[in-house]
Amino acid sequence: MNPLHEKIVPPIGYSFRVLYLDQPLFTYPFHFHEELELTWIIQGSGTRYVGNHITTFTDGDLVFLGEKVPHAWISYDEDVKHNTKAVVLQFRKDFLGNAFWNTPEVDEIKKMIHLSQQGIHFQGDILNILRNDLLTLGKKQGIDRLNGVLKILDTLATWKHYTPLINDEVNINYMTTDFERIEKVMNFIYQNFRSDIKLSKIAEIANMSSSAFCHFLKKRTHKTLSRILNEIRLGYASQLLIKTDKNISEIAYESGYNSISYFNKAFKDIYECSPKTYRVEIKKKSRVQV
Repeated sequence: MNPLHEKIVPPIGYSFRVLYLDQPLFTYPFHFHEELELTWIIQGSGTRYVGNHITTFTDGDLVFLGEKVPHAWISYDEDVKHNTKAVVLQFRKDFLGNAFWNTPEVDEIKKMIHLSQQGIHFQGDILNILRNDLLTLGKKQGIDRLNGVLKILDTLATWKHYTPLINDEVNINYMTTDFERIEKVMNFIYQNFRSDIKLSKIAEIANMSSSAFCHFLKKRTHKTLSRILNEIRLGYASQLLIKTDKNISEIAYESGYNSISYFNKAFKDIYECSPKTYRVEIKKKSRVQV
């Protein structure tokens, strides 16, 4: 069973498509398309699948994907009180003609497009620069619309803070048998991450022995079960730090941690700062953006 092949048709009179999504959850299945895609998660959380790369996503997630890269953003949190919102830009590599990419002025964009076959996750304060451009792109017409997309691509191409998501280029023969197995596991984890989760139970869901599952998970995702659990629990904790006034001990226990010291260590390993510093810095940025 292959990923779903999505056929994308830009609106009449346009060479690319801009979507503004506002819905309860993201549930669109693992899929691919010929178009390159830039996705900005304005609001929402869940699991992001890009090829064989799996991680959590939350507010501010910004990813650029090359053509035919299988992907899915899937929300599992049943406690979500607000809709998931995103801006999605989709365009074919030749939407400006093949000769356009041979001009020296777009060399950096061309390099970025080549790298996008691995998926690119942008980090840092780039959304402070691109926020208005992304929010208004779909309202523009004519040459302003083309200039808008080129400005966005140029800004991304010269940004230095990014991470390729997968080690090798992914093609459409990426089988979803593994994806479906992992999705079942991730769904269970999302529903139970606040509780103590045993490896034996996860392996049972995957219909594998514990040792076989650990090997399978590491080979397919390059992550251990412990790492994935921490990413999900800390992704949830980060939202509580931003959106509530609960103290850090409460947040740790609510996120599935029985040890405050381990929670602080795990948080620093992933976010490179303490929970307290993260809360302060994010709230500072929110005030600046408003």
